[in-house]
Amino acid sequence: MTEYRDILDSIDRGIITIDLRGEITSCNRALEEILEVEAKTIVGHFLEEVFKGADPLCQLLKEAIQEEARSQDRDLAYTCKEGRIKPLRATTFSLKKKTGERVGGILLVKDMTEIRKLEERVQRASRLEALGQLTQRLVHEIRNPLSAMDINLQLLQERLGSRSQDPEIGRYLEIISTETRRLNEVLRNAQVFSKPESPDFETVDLHQIIDQVLFLIKEEALRKKIEIARSLQARHSMVKADPDQMKQVFLNLLRNSIEAMSEGGKFEVLSRNDGQSKIIGIELVDTGGGIPMANLQHVFDPYFTTKKKGTGLGLSIVHNIITQHGGSIDVSSWLGEGTIFSIILPLASGE
Repeated sequence: MTEYRDILDSIDRGIITIDLRGEITSCNRALEEILEVEAKTIVGHFLEEVFKGADPLCQLLKEAIQEEARSQDRDLAYTCKEGRIKPLRATTFSLKKKTGERVGGILLVKDMTEIRKLEERVQRASRLEALGQLTQRLVHEIRNPLSAMDINLQLLQERLGSRSQDPEIGRYLEIISTETRRLNEVLRNAQVFSKPESPDFETVDLHQIIDQVLFLIKEEALRKKIEIARSLQARHSMVKADPDQMKQVFLNLLRNSIEAMSEGGKFEVLSRNDGQSKIIGIELVDTGGGIPMANLQHVFDPYFTTKKKGTGLGLSIVHNIITQHGGSIDVSSWLGEGTIFSIILPLASGE
């Protein structure tokens, strides 16, 4: 029995078995972690006592003990006890004796969270690459005629601005000039996104860069009654990076968090290493209003913004910089609770 238990607990997929009456007869450690339950609270209980009637896993287990039940995979979004939603892949089987007699059902559950994140990263990178190429072509096509307009506008201002009998003409020319400059700034930002500067790599201490940025935003945070907590616990923090670009990344993310906490709050920055000390992970956690689920998958898309003022390129540029440094960035958020930006970067060799 001990060997059987060890085998079950060594499998990384969650396993739950029931008899024909719908009583749960066993589950493994992986299922406890995935569904955030304890075996002692579910084993020996009937499905209806453990799961809500409309619970998709409950329905699948009931199907598993039906006479015509067939093995099948289903992808579903499962709501855990604390309201967190996990993408799961569930597979059901009928549990039979050697004689073929049905005695119950089996449900296998795989947590697809990391796989979904990887898929999203690949799709996001592909989407950003395509948008970058399109933006680069548009910038090129717009910049030439805009330059011609700017030159001719200056000539008009010189010829008509001071000698015109109509005082309104000077004002009209100034408006055109202001809007032309604004359009040039939009093009400049678009070019930064579509064709980012190559990093000037050197070995730098990421903790030191974070501390420099925290110092820069310290006064602004104090004015807005935002508490800053620093928990840099990574023992190894040397990375190959462009220090100016890394400062841009953290300054952009920290200012976003400050803007999200208009009525005060708490901002925390944490760091850690993986077990083999090959990477450093940074988490930027705020207690702002959070990002709606519908917007979450678009936060790194260029020109996507919910701000009244802004180009919507800040986080796209952050994503590009992290990608150029061989890292990854993800975001998690809960409305009314806050947001977490998670960055992973490879450590410099020899760390």
